[in-house]
Amino acid sequence: MKNFIFGMAIFSIFSIHLKTVFAEEECREDQTRIKELNVFQLPEGNSFNPKKIVELPDGGIAMADNNHILFFDANGKLDKKILVGEGIGHSISLGPNGRIVSASSNGTSATSRGFVRILNADGVIEAQYKSPEGRYLFDQPPFVTKSGIIVVGEQYGYARFLNLQGESIKSVPVGKGVFFKPEQFVELPDGGFAMNANERFYIYDANANPKKGSKNGGRFLSSGPDGRIVGTFSDGSSQNSRGFVRILNADGVLEAQYKGSEWSKFFDQPPFVTKNGIIVVGEESGYARFLNLQGKSIKRVPVGKGVFFKPEQFVELPDGGFAMGANNRILIYDANANFKKSVGAGGRFLSSGANGRIVDTSSDGSSKNSKGIVRILNADGELEAQYKGPEGSRFDQSAFVTKNGMIVIGGEDGKVRFLHFDPSGILDSLKNFFGSSREKCLEDLAQKINSDPRKKDKKGSLKNSKRVPSSGVIKQ
Repeated sequence: MKNFIFGMAIFSIFSIHLKTVFAEEECREDQTRIKELNVFQLPEGNSFNPKKIVELPDGGIAMADNNHILFFDANGKLDKKILVGEGIGHSISLGPNGRIVSASSNGTSATSRGFVRILNADGVIEAQYKSPEGRYLFDQPPFVTKSGIIVVGEQYGYARFLNLQGESIKSVPVGKGVFFKPEQFVELPDGGFAMNANERFYIYDANANPKKGSKNGGRFLSSGPDGRIVGTFSDGSSQNSRGFVRILNADGVLEAQYKGSEWSKFFDQPPFVTKNGIIVVGEESGYARFLNLQGKSIKRVPVGKGVFFKPEQFVELPDGGFAMGANNRILIYDANANFKKSVGAGGRFLSSGANGRIVDTSSDGSSKNSKGIVRILNADGELEAQYKGPEGSRFDQSAFVTKNGMIVIGGEDGKVRFLHFDPSGILDSLKNFFGSSREKCLEDLAQKINSDPRKKDKKGSLKNSKRVPSSGVIKQ
């Protein structure tokens, strides 16, 4: 009997020791909900740009550097590298059936040419277009419709229309000095598209045939509900200029217009438009203007002068509301633009994550040795996880997020980090936000151990077991 009691005592002590070991292991400082899948060093002379990344049908991504398309699998591992770029302004866009459309130039002189290549999802080049001499391309991703019309901007004032066979359909003069951007295009429900160029507004059908031209569009375009087109521009470049918003139907007919007061000049950025019809534009005087589809102002929100308004500062949420990053805060609104919540820290660049999450990227400073920060919040603005990169990783772009939740973010150190969010993992809270994550983890584990469903006495305490203090450290 004495041997049995002695054996049980030894077993109890050993069991407690194992729990201590497991607790220490599970609560390591590097245990986090965000894991690094891979860290990829970009070739010298290249920089990260989320607009030069496309998602592939298998859940991986393709990313353009100056001379290549880099293919990464769904776990962030480099799969292959295809030489397609000409060294100048290489950009890519996603085409129909998983195709990739690559655009670049071989120089910027009067004899330089632009090149457009169409590849399948496996990286095989299917077709190619070479521009005339002197028509090198703007460093912008090509605009590609679902029906396979490709539009690239050629220097010296032309928009080049191509098909998926690499054949030129037409070259449209848009005016020398017109800076080609994807924000000047909107795809329409019938497969056609609207294009703004040289202060004019053009509508084309699904085969790139012209349907309408007018001055009623806007300098920067966004898609609105039911095929609407929302365009913005300002009537001058001085500080006291006025901003304008025009709402058109898919046929280019003007339905409503908003005219701002003096000093309401808009940033040169497209408006943010929700599926519910809330329009947000940025005024250079330091305000965000909220409008409805009737062109009526709903409210004017101060966000701080010097805050540069970008689409990357907005994310639409599953309930029709949206999150807006402004002045180092994230402001959350419902579907009717009613304010719901303000979340401190971060808020510089936002991306849509899996299951309605918000992926927020920022840095802990502005110096070269600053650390990049990724925070993941749920649709209610509650922090679920965060990642802090090493010194020099400073993030100054929004992240690219795949449908499967892989996060791709580039830092000032020239490295691209592939991250994975695991909601079942342990929350790794940065000390400058929430204090020591390990202590909190140990407390949680202590509570789990102490709630062991074994036989309890009348007072509710466990029999034949040692309780674990809230610090998580088991005293022998």
